[in-house]
Amino acid sequence: VVYSFYKNIVLTIILFYYQFMCFFSGAVLFESWVYTAFNGILFLGPLFLGMFDQDLSQEAAMKYTKVYSTGLLKKDLNVGVMIWGFVRAYMDATLIYFFCHVALNGQDWTSATAWGAD
Repeated sequence: VVYSFYKNIVLTIILFYYQFMCFFSGAVLFESWVYTAFNGILFLGPLFLGMFDQDLSQEAAMKYTKVYSTGLLKKDLNVGVMIWGFVRAYMDATLIYFFCHVALNGQDWTSATAWGAD
């Protein structure tokens, strides 16, 4: 769940930065097939994980009770984990966008602004 939110937040924040730099002109950053490929390719990881995931037998679950403790104690999916996922997605999107912006415009970090070089 966190992964699904993460990948879509990263894409959305990158698009927001692009629109801000274009003064919300409606210019398109990605073609429509890129959105489809983005979600399709990044969906393969959880799909394969789910396909090859196996439950433990009842005997093994009773013998190794700590296996299910993360779910019982809500360690993997709680409010803190979701908030950290959102923050990490925002930071990653910011780094990705501005790294690409500076690299493609041939500017250095001190002179990169929304309106070009100073």
